[in-house]
Amino acid sequence: MRRLNYLTTFMAEGLVIGSYLLAFRLVALFSGPQGFGEYSLSRRTLSLLMPVAVVGVDLGVARYVSYAQADKSGKSPGYVAAGLIVLAAGVGIVSAILLVAPGFWGEVFFGSSSYGSLVLALPPLLAGGGLHVIAFGYLRGLNRIQAANVLMAINMGLLPLGAIVLVHGSVLWVLDAMGIGWTVVSGLALATLPINFRGIRERLRELTRFGVPRTPGEFVSLLLFAMPGILVAHSADIRVAGMVAFGVAAVSMIGSGLTPISFVLLPVAARLLAAGKVRQLRFEVVDVVGITLAATLVLVVLLEVFAAPIVEIYLGPNFKSSVDILRLTLIGALPWAAYITLRSVIDARHVKPINARNLVISFLLAVVLAFVLRRVADPTTSAVLAFVLALWLLAGLTMIEANRIANIFAKPQPRTRVEVARLATLAALPIAILVSSPQRPAVALVISFGYIVMALFSFRLSRANSLMLAYVGLVAAWMTISWLRSTYLLHLNSEQLSYGTQKFEYFVFVVLPMAAAVAIIVEQVEDVWPIGASQLAIGGVMALITVALLGDKILGYARYSWQGDLIALGTLIAVQPWLVRNIWASAAIGVLGIGGIMFAGARQSLVAFALALVLSAAYWAAARYLRETRGKPNAVRKALAGQYVALPLVLVLLTGGAIAFTYHWTPTSYCYCVTDRLISLESNAGDRDKLLYRGFQLLAQDPILGSGLGSFAGAIQDSLSPGHFYQYPHNVPLEIASETGLIGFFLIFAPLVAGWLSLLRAGIQRGSPAIAGVMMIVSVFFVVANLSGDIPSERGLWVFGILAFKLGIDAFGLRVTSPSKTSPVVKAAQVS
Repeated sequence: MRRLNYLTTFMAEGLVIGSYLLAFRLVALFSGPQGFGEYSLSRRTLSLLMPVAVVGVDLGVARYVSYAQADKSGKSPGYVAAGLIVLAAGVGIVSAILLVAPGFWGEVFFGSSSYGSLVLALPPLLAGGGLHVIAFGYLRGLNRIQAANVLMAINMGLLPLGAIVLVHGSVLWVLDAMGIGWTVVSGLALATLPINFRGIRERLRELTRFGVPRTPGEFVSLLLFAMPGILVAHSADIRVAGMVAFGVAAVSMIGSGLTPISFVLLPVAARLLAAGKVRQLRFEVVDVVGITLAATLVLVVLLEVFAAPIVEIYLGPNFKSSVDILRLTLIGALPWAAYITLRSVIDARHVKPINARNLVISFLLAVVLAFVLRRVADPTTSAVLAFVLALWLLAGLTMIEANRIANIFAKPQPRTRVEVARLATLAALPIAILVSSPQRPAVALVISFGYIVMALFSFRLSRANSLMLAYVGLVAAWMTISWLRSTYLLHLNSEQLSYGTQKFEYFVFVVLPMAAAVAIIVEQVEDVWPIGASQLAIGGVMALITVALLGDKILGYARYSWQGDLIALGTLIAVQPWLVRNIWASAAIGVLGIGGIMFAGARQSLVAFALALVLSAAYWAAARYLRETRGKPNAVRKALAGQYVALPLVLVLLTGGAIAFTYHWTPTSYCYCVTDRLISLESNAGDRDKLLYRGFQLLAQDPILGSGLGSFAGAIQDSLSPGHFYQYPHNVPLEIASETGLIGFFLIFAPLVAGWLSLLRAGIQRGSPAIAGVMMIVSVFFVVANLSGDIPSERGLWVFGILAFKLGIDAFGLRVTSPSKTSPVVKAAQVS
C-alpha cells in the first residue's frame, strides 16, 4: 500500500505538471500572445497570494488530522471546520484588499491599471484553491491518499484544461470557470467527509499557531527563487537574466516533481511520531530519501551532460552561450530535492516554523553572498552561485533537523558543547587538510593548534593512545636526527638545506601533531562518521561541479590532483554500506564519481580510485564469506554475489569502459579528460622514470641513514619546464628511504602497515562499514603518495594513516564474537 501511495501520487503530480504545460500551450493557441501573458501573470499572481490567504492551514489540517487519527481522539472533523474558518478569514481579507482598489493592484501585478478586471478573477480562484488544499490536506491526514490524488488530478489537472477548451473566448472567463470549478469539486469532496465544530476554539488556536508563522517562509522561498533573475536583470541584459530564470525554473520544476513524496510523507511521519515509532520513521525516511536523491542525482547528471543539446533544441542555437549558466544553476537541484523531501518530517514533528526559519537563514546568506562574491566573480556568476550555495545550506539545515527527529544517520546525538565542538572538528577535517598546505604554514599551524586543543578535551590514557603517541614521538625524533645530520654533517647545497628545513619543520611541527590530535579525538572507529559524511558531501559536490563545468580546475591548476582525490574519496565512501545505505543511491554516486574523476584529469586519482574499488570488493567478499557463507555449499560463489562486492567491480568496469570509449578521440582530437593525460604517457613519461632512478641512486649511496633531508632537490631537471628542477621523487616511501635511510623507512612504515592490516582484519571479521570507510581513505592517500607529492604535502596520508594505526592497535588482540544475525553492524552492511 505504501508503494502504491507513492506511485499514484507521482502519477497525479505528473498529470498536473503535464496539464500545466499544456494549458499554457492551449492559451497561446486560442488567445495569442496577449492572452498568454494575461493567463501566465494571473497564475503567477495566484501562486504569490495563495500562501497569504491560506496561512499554512493546508499543512496544519494534514498534520493535526494525522495525529488525531493516530491517537483515535476523534478531533479530525474539528480541524477541518477550524481550517474552513481560517480560510474564510484569509480569503475574505485578501479579497477585500484586492476589490477595494483593482486598478492599483492591476498596475502592481500586471503592469497597467487597465488589467483591473483580471484582479476581479483572483477572489474566486483564491476561494476555490483554498477549498482544494483543505480537502486535499484532510484526505492526506485520513491516509486516503488515492482519493487525495484523484482530487488533485481533477482540480489541478483536468479542470484548467476543461476551462480553457470550453471557455476560450476570454482569459477572464477561463479564470472564473477555474475558480468556480475548484469550489464545486472541493465542496463536494468536503461534503462527503465528517465536519463538526466541537472544541472549535482549541482547534482554531492550534491551526493558527501552526500555520501563521509559516507564511513568511513561503514568501521567502518565492523571493529566494526570484532573486537570481532580478539581480542579473539589473546587472546584465534581459537575455542573460532570462537564461538564469530558466535555470531557476528548472530547479523548481525538479522540486515540484518530488512534492508527491512530501504529500505522502507528512501524514505518515505524523502518525508514526504520534505513536512513538521513531525507529520505523527512520527506516521510512532513509528508504524514501535514498531512492529520491539517487534518482535526482541521475537526472541532474544527465541534464548537466546534455545541457548544450537541450538548450539548443528547446530554446534555439542563439542560447548556446548561456549553457554554463544553466549547468551552474542545476547544481542546486540536488539540495532543493533534499529539502522538498524532508521538510514534511520537520512539519510533522514541530509546531514551530523550523522550515521557515531555515529558509530565512538561507535567503539571508544568498543576499550576502550575491554581493560578496562580486569581488571574485562577475555579477551573473555571483548571483547564481549565491543561490546554489543558499540551497546547499538549506539542505544541510534540513538534514540536521531531520536527523534530530528521526536519527537518520543512526548515530548518538551530541548533548554537550564539547561533544558538539568535537563533532564539528571532525566534520571539518577534510577541509582542514586541504587548506593547511605547506605553502600556508601559518594557517596550517593555527589549524593544527586547534585540533590539539580539542584533543586535550578528549584525551584518555589508553593503550592505543599511548602506543600511538610513542610512535609519533619516535618518528619526530628520527626526522629531527636526520635534519641535524643533513644540516651539520652532510655537504648539501643551500637550496637542498632550505627545502629540507622547510620539510622538517612542517612535518614535525604541523603534520605530526595534527595527526596525533585527530587520533586522540577519535576514540573508536564509529566516531569517524562525521569525517566520512563531510568527505562524502565534498566529493559529491566536487564531482557534480566538475561534470557540470566539464573539467574546469575549480581548485586551481596547481591543485587538480586534489580535485580528483576529493572526488575519489567521496565516491569510495558512498559505495560502502555505511553512510549511504541504499544500493541504488550508492550506484548513482559511483557513476557520478567516475564522471568527475574522468574530467578532473588526475591520473594518480584514477589509479587510487580503481585500486581502492578492488580492495572494497575484496573486503566485503571476505567479510561475507567469514560471516555468512563459510561452511555452506558454493560458499565462495555466494560470497562474491553480494551487492557491495559487485558494485565496486561494476564501477571498475565502467571506468575502464569510459577510458576505452574516450580513447578514440586522440591523437587527432581531445576528450579533455584523464584519457588525454594517459595517452600522453606514450610519448613522455613525465620524468617519472628519471625521478625513480635518482631516488634509488641516493638510497644506494647511504642505505642505512640516507642521503639527508632535501638531498634530492636540484638533481633532475623538469623536461617540460626548462630551468626548473624537481625537489622530490614524487614517491613518498622512496623519498623517506633515500633521505632518511632504511632505518627511517622501516621505522615509519612498518608500524603503520601493521596497524592498517590489524584494522583491516578486524573490519573483515566484524563486517564493519566504518572500518571499510577508513581503509578506503587510507588506501587512496597511500596510493597517491606512491605516485605524486612529497612528505609534507601528502598530509592526508599521515593524518588518516596514523588514525588507522591507532584504531588498528585498538583492534589488535580483541576477540571478535561469532557472526550473529542480530548484529547491528552486520545489518548495516546488508541494508540495501
